[in-house]
Amino acid sequence: MATNASPFVVNIVDLQNISLNITGTSQASQLTQAQNQIANIQEMVNYDTKTIYANNITSFTTGEQVNFLADINLSNTSLYSNGTTVQTTNNSIISTIGGANSYINVNNNASTISFITAGTQNLQITSTGMLKYTSSPTHFSTGIDIAGFLYVSESGFAKNFVSLSDKAMKINIQPFFTTVNDVLKLEPCTFTWKTNGSQDIGFIAQEVQAVWPELVSEDSSGLIGLAYSRFVPLLLESIRELNKRLTVVESELQLIKKEA
Repeated sequence: MATNASPFVVNIVDLQNISLNITGTSQASQLTQAQNQIANIQEMVNYDTKTIYANNITSFTTGEQVNFLADINLSNTSLYSNGTTVQTTNNSIISTIGGANSYINVNNNASTISFITAGTQNLQITSTGMLKYTSSPTHFSTGIDIAGFLYVSESGFAKNFVSLSDKAMKINIQPFFTTVNDVLKLEPCTFTWKTNGSQDIGFIAQEVQAVWPELVSEDSSGLIGLAYSRFVPLLLESIRELNKRLTVVESELQLIKKEA
């Protein structure tokens, strides 16, 4: 038996020309490698059921993925990933994650993620990063619920911001009173944001907190924020006080005119 033979490749016709990777120059060594690799292939493939055992393939290539060098045609069968069906719709691969009633579809071709409950798509994340609520809202609470704080690093835009204020949700309702002097204690200012260097106007939360603690809230890191919408009743009550003062002044002027 020659010892300086060239390396050779064995093609197995019954397995669609799968090539064996044979190294070395010894024919005995090459034959042993070929026998071992053929035995591995026989362990991976069940000829009777025409089944390829992917777990056996990966056991021979630890840490590597199984790569298919040609198209895979699924005929009258389904493709599964970790026990979950991977669907194909309009030439798009859709991975379904979840149960029969509620699940998530990941559409690779359209680059979208859809959340579906009882056959109705509720939420979608598009390829541009847009978060879309797609079912029909029937109540203010229907939509995207955020359990906790929502932080927006830049400006937030919306057609309208609605704050829940239904009487049915409130107890211990009491009249609200303030004075113009309390409002005048608030010092508006201009400032520059450290995050992006942009100019802005507003109040300093700590200064407002000293006058009206109800207008501020503190997050888990200790930063204080202002609820600017809560300034509305404060300013409205101040306007009412000024209106009362103006009414008194107008009445006094009317008396002066009559006396004159």
